[in-house]
Amino acid sequence: MGRILQLLASITLCVPVVAQEKSYTKTDESLYECIYAYTINGRVQETYNTVLQIGRTFTRFYDYSAYAVDSLSFIPEASEKEMGTLKGIRQTAMYFFDAEVFQNMPSGKMTVVQESFPDIFSYEEDLSSFEWELENVTDTICGYECYKAVTNYGGRQWTVWFTPEIPNSAGPWKFNGLPGLILAAKDSEDIHDFKAIIFRKGMTPISFLEDPKIHKSTRENVLKAKLRSEKNVEDGIKPDKTTVWDYYIVMNLAGDRLEYYNGVAMRSRPNGYIPLELE
Repeated sequence: MGRILQLLASITLCVPVVAQEKSYTKTDESLYECIYAYTINGRVQETYNTVLQIGRTFTRFYDYSAYAVDSLSFIPEASEKEMGTLKGIRQTAMYFFDAEVFQNMPSGKMTVVQESFPDIFSYEEDLSSFEWELENVTDTICGYECYKAVTNYGGRQWTVWFTPEIPNSAGPWKFNGLPGLILAAKDSEDIHDFKAIIFRKGMTPISFLEDPKIHKSTRENVLKAKLRSEKNVEDGIKPDKTTVWDYYIVMNLAGDRLEYYNGVAMRSRPNGYIPLELE
């Protein structure tokens, strides 16, 4: 518990905030966890802390501050003060990875849950979306010998590094399908960069969001909705009051104000929105 608080405190400073929480259901044990630094190299460098939970039947990839709240919720002796602190960190994080990816859920597919202000969408996609070209090149990441592979996905070319020393075909974000865990991934323009910084035994059960307010859709429609929503946030356009059922404001110690509509933050981005997927 102390390790969780220490790591999250290094990400951002905030005041504890208690607001409406989403409902998660435990679905699998986490055997291993890999923490990745996800960097967007724009005019301003944005660094996100993310985590991949590897279970017996599927994996979950999402923001580390959300993971920390989940972790504490499974500890019976956790105090309300500690939980409030972690919730506040999650809610006021300047850099928050606002998608969750569940691989092999359902079997043979992945489920993506995506915040798209002020809504939340989900869609399914085949795990076999990636076609890999392996290269006989090696590197060392987190102490593991890794091999190089290249793919095209979502309008970008990606180079990844995977290690057969960890026999799992998953990786950060949506990446999967190689004979070993993917520890690093970078696009050819050097904009998006995932890199493992810690690999460890699982600490927290894997849970899945149960929320009737999530709109089930398709990948194509969610990508379009995300572009529209980010443009609205950039232009300062707020939701119509008739569509808002929940509203609150959180502030961090620096005095930065963050508005939440229907549980989704109206979060500005220093580089504007630079999507992982272009098509």
